[in-house]
Amino acid sequence: MRIRAAYCLGATDYQVFRKVILPSAVPYILTGMRVALGFSFMGIVAAELIGAREGLGFLIMNSQLLLQTDQLFVGLLTLGVLGLVVDRVFRAIIARSMRRYMRSDELI
Repeated sequence: MRIRAAYCLGATDYQVFRKVILPSAVPYILTGMRVALGFSFMGIVAAELIGAREGLGFLIMNSQLLLQTDQLFVGLLTLGVLGLVVDRVFRAIIARSMRRYMRSDELI
């Protein structure tokens, strides 16, 4: 609908892309990036659980094997806090830099 309106008002293909298509797609692109960030975080931890000699995943796996529940829970809590912090920082960056492309009810 917006594309047709832009063409009716005399916009060129480049203007339609820059002023209509790209701003409409930005919220969906950023949502995909946020989901990918979560999956990449899970992938790193899973790789550490399987074959690392250090890191949070190794700490959690080693603590499980040695029945050190206090270290296990510290590792899990640290992992959760890190995930939350990374997500909040990403959301803050999106909110500040992409405000013009999003309506106020779409802000993450």
